[in-house]
Amino acid sequence: MLRLIQSNQMGVLSRLFCEERQIPTDALLPRTVIVQSHALGQWLKLQLAENQGISANLECILPATYIWRVYQTFLTGIDLPDKSLFDRELLTWRLMRIIPRLNEKALEKYLERPGDKDIRLFQLSQQIAGLYDQYLVYRPEWLIEWEETEPKAEARIPAENHWQIKLWRELVKDVGELANTHRAKLHARLLRLIKHRQLADSEFPKSLSIFGVSSMAPLHLETFQNLSIFMDIDVYFLNPCEHYWGDILAPKELAKRSIKDRYRGGSNLSDEDHLTMGNPLLSSFGKEGREYLDLLIGSENISTHELFIENENDSMLGFIKNDILKLEYGGQIGNKPIPRALVDSDKSIQIHSVHSQMREIEVLKDNLLSIFSKDDSVKPKDVIVMAPDITEYAPSISAVFKEHIRYGIADRTYYDSSRIISAFLKILTLPSSRLTNIEVLDLLEIPSVARRFQLDEADRKIIENWIHKTEIRWEYHGEEKSSRWNLPADNFNTWQFGLDRLLLGYAIENGFYNNCLAHPISESDSELLGTLCHVISLIEQTRGDLSKRYSVADWSDLLYRIISDFFLPEDREVLNSEQLKNAIDAMVSDTKASGFTDVCNNQVIIQWLEQRLSRIRQSTGVIRGGITFATLVPMRSIPFKIVCLIGMNDLDFPRRQKPISFDLMQITGPRQGDRSSRIDDRYLFLEAILSAQKILYLSFQGRGSKDNLERPPSSVLSELLDYVCDIFPDFKITHHPLQPFSRKYYDGSIVSYDQVWFEALNQDRQFPAFIDKPLKILKELQAETMDQLIKFIEHPAKYFFNTRLNIFFDQEEQPLQGSEPFEPNNLDRYKLKTHALHEITAGKDTDQLRNELFATGKVLNKEYGKKLLDQEIEVARSVSNAVTAMSHDVATSIIGSVPLQNRKLSFSVATIYGNKQIDIRPSKLQKRQLLGVWIKHLCLSASGYNLESVAISYETNRVKKLIFDAIPKAEAKNILEKIVSIHDRGICQPLHFLPQYSFDYFEEVRKGTSTLEALNKVRAKWQIGGIGSETQDRYWKRLNHSSPLFDDVFKQTALEVYNPLFLYWRQS
Repeated sequence: MLRLIQSNQMGVLSRLFCEERQIPTDALLPRTVIVQSHALGQWLKLQLAENQGISANLECILPATYIWRVYQTFLTGIDLPDKSLFDRELLTWRLMRIIPRLNEKALEKYLERPGDKDIRLFQLSQQIAGLYDQYLVYRPEWLIEWEETEPKAEARIPAENHWQIKLWRELVKDVGELANTHRAKLHARLLRLIKHRQLADSEFPKSLSIFGVSSMAPLHLETFQNLSIFMDIDVYFLNPCEHYWGDILAPKELAKRSIKDRYRGGSNLSDEDHLTMGNPLLSSFGKEGREYLDLLIGSENISTHELFIENENDSMLGFIKNDILKLEYGGQIGNKPIPRALVDSDKSIQIHSVHSQMREIEVLKDNLLSIFSKDDSVKPKDVIVMAPDITEYAPSISAVFKEHIRYGIADRTYYDSSRIISAFLKILTLPSSRLTNIEVLDLLEIPSVARRFQLDEADRKIIENWIHKTEIRWEYHGEEKSSRWNLPADNFNTWQFGLDRLLLGYAIENGFYNNCLAHPISESDSELLGTLCHVISLIEQTRGDLSKRYSVADWSDLLYRIISDFFLPEDREVLNSEQLKNAIDAMVSDTKASGFTDVCNNQVIIQWLEQRLSRIRQSTGVIRGGITFATLVPMRSIPFKIVCLIGMNDLDFPRRQKPISFDLMQITGPRQGDRSSRIDDRYLFLEAILSAQKILYLSFQGRGSKDNLERPPSSVLSELLDYVCDIFPDFKITHHPLQPFSRKYYDGSIVSYDQVWFEALNQDRQFPAFIDKPLKILKELQAETMDQLIKFIEHPAKYFFNTRLNIFFDQEEQPLQGSEPFEPNNLDRYKLKTHALHEITAGKDTDQLRNELFATGKVLNKEYGKKLLDQEIEVARSVSNAVTAMSHDVATSIIGSVPLQNRKLSFSVATIYGNKQIDIRPSKLQKRQLLGVWIKHLCLSASGYNLESVAISYETNRVKKLIFDAIPKAEAKNILEKIVSIHDRGICQPLHFLPQYSFDYFEEVRKGTSTLEALNKVRAKWQIGGIGSETQDRYWKRLNHSSPLFDDVFKQTALEVYNPLFLYWRQS
């Protein structure tokens, strides 16, 4: 007997299941329940435990699994394995072996196209295997006809697809004596046995339950219908409507039929045709359930039991669910509902439009907190949040909900969440990798990899610094560049290039040998250098191994070796590693069962493992005592008080399934009961509406985060919105601002529970002074050397933070570059010129210098790079020639001290050329550098040295000279005393002296500009800023937050510093 139990509420069905199946005949026998997903099965077990106090020995399995067991149990004479030889995965490998020898032109033409032939064959075999798998379930009679060489079989399908028949026959022949073990044949045999009463009643369990299955393939349903002769089968079906709705159609379908009828010369469809729209949501979303219900009701041996319960009609959600239940539209039977007033407090249906995934989750959190605060009966465990693909939202969920609301993400696969598995699959792609520095460092960031090579965070920082300094960019060595990328075989910027520099640096510390420039390595880092060399060598060896083609058995050995070589898992990582090994073992087992012994490349292995691991769930994920986040499909009909659907975007839901051009089910036309992901998603959306008990929350990305352009919601959401607005015209979508700190969230317009943004928006805009009053002067911080004064005067803010507060604002780290430098950046060019100037001044040969500069790896080792280097060398030579023109003496040093009022100021100047102190640089002289030259000149003059100081620089394609004339000793001491005094003030509180902007202010005042206008001009320059300006400096930016930089102190100090300087300088 087949008993159909219907209700519009899953909770009612679960209670009835618990009551009617409390005590089995034999408590030791497992009770089997057919469910549509493991998540629903877990939920049912929890309901049973709550109802009876315990849930034990209840087995929840999928329909196909149960039917295969029936075949194994009752079809004698055949030893059926647990996995059918016609399973899709096994068929894929078998087809990979058969297709190349089929000599079918249509397939050969496809396989002979340019590209990776292995992956092309694998993907084709996979597509065909998927189609045969569909045919076995939805068109079993076709395959039986094809095997029996029926002439009519070929007549039913287009001639260009006859190869499918030929291939299927070859496939069956290849399977051999087990050719009759596919589902179509097994199904036909089972039905014959049942029809001729060749199965004993005693062999079957007395009862079976099918719970919450929304749709079922006709072949499976036919099996259960026939099994109901021997056992009682209860079908618990979530039916959204209490009336018969098998003949209602969506408006689009009605229009299509009307047009077709007119085209054929008939009249428009009328009510007499019994093809009515009924409820628009039910007619539009319900096709899948409607066809399944029709098939169920069409069973011969069936009784029906109805337990429909009307919903409370005091909210939008309840009203719409009752519309669906009663097959009404707006509370009445008809095409146009009567508009109703919307109660302000009715938030049972919410639709939110946001700008991004992160904003979706932030808005969701705020609204859930609002719900919890208003309704004590709703707890986090009563909330489910579903998305088309929850994996895409996982990082945002973690960032927003962590440490705020307890939650769990269900149905995540190992492929999505395991760092070991993602790193392993990344290693498998090494043959197509450029082996960039970023890729290698990313690999070493994986905890299990770092553990294998005994690397900690400090070690990785050192390695990253080595990569920066030695200019390692990509590829192992020059030969790999040539063989893999068809580029010149030079070692520049490769791993070999950088490692050679490091190893030479360890051997000789500094120097240039055999076209290799040493990079010094401390003895304490020698072991780390050895580890890095081993890692890079292992990666290159593994890449070479992965570049070859092997049999799957040999691939297994290599994959196991890679796991052993690269990973040392601990704790939960061990489970991930075991899942990876299980997948590898399954691949070997499948190929063995399929007789596939051919060789294939790494791309086939990668794709197979990705697909396998993306199907293995970490948990079926129901209820963790907090909010449940899940993918839509497995959690579709489970009831919750709050149901949230996020990601309801036009391109994401319903899913778009790309049709296969040779799919005969599409070519010959669909049948009742056929599955479609798009139709499945529409019914899924309907079930989500029904499963919401109090609130249905929906969100989509209605505007672009970059362009703010409007974007449409999902078609199902648009239909629901139209339906709601037809009945409740005042209903509105809640449109959210781009940023979570918008004032709209705190002026009552929309809700936010983020205290941080609230405090930020309402805090006093006036920042307190950085320090309330000057700090006490510390004797040990008083300036006692010239270098201290120079460091202070060049950057007073940085000096204060570093020296007095021991605070260091690290400069922004330069990102690693994964390609060869076409030309160096400005900083690298400055370093090249500076190095060249130093070497030329020391008398080094130009050719040798050029080779050394090439060996830094900062310049492309090509003609363009040579030209660029020659330009920089020429700049350095011009500056060096300027020094020679002024003095032929060799540079000497002067060491001394200047006695001041309460201290001695020691100094050392190493750039004395005869009667001149010459400071040289191959670039523009910055004002802070000018001040450094000035301090040196003051120290020399205050010690009685009657010298000129010359600053030689290179600017606008020519050499420039700035000269400080000799200063009387007493005058120099007085100026030094003032600067020392400014220094002492500057270590007690931040001094508002910005060398460049202070100079700009001083120059304006010197030209006669009023102090106010001069200050305004400087402020304008600060606002404009620019790369390398003091505006961009982190220290000055931090001080500017607390108090204006351009104050009276700024004006006074600018005059104090630059007035005496201008008295003694001149340019030539």
